[in-house]
Amino acid sequence: MNDKELLDIYTDYLISSFGLNTETGLSRLLNGEISHDGIQRFLSADTRGSKELWQVVKPFVHQLEHVCTGVFRCISIIWQNKLN
Repeated sequence: MNDKELLDIYTDYLISSFGLNTETGLSRLLNGEISHDGIQRFLSADTRGSKELWQVVKPFVHQLEHVCTGVFRCISIIWQNKLN
């Protein structure tokens, strides 16, 4: 599985899950196809920040501006793992 596929799966996992989201939970969901350590390495290797996130999200926000007539709210939480 390449990085783009794993990012898509991880994003879908976060969007569709309620409650605690963990690398172990995603690994179980994938029937161990990718270990929780593999998911952790993937997440910790990504050095993109808020600027790159905005470049991805911006086109979708502009689409919603033209479709939605209510309030659009986006909350961004960035968590860094402090484990060595």
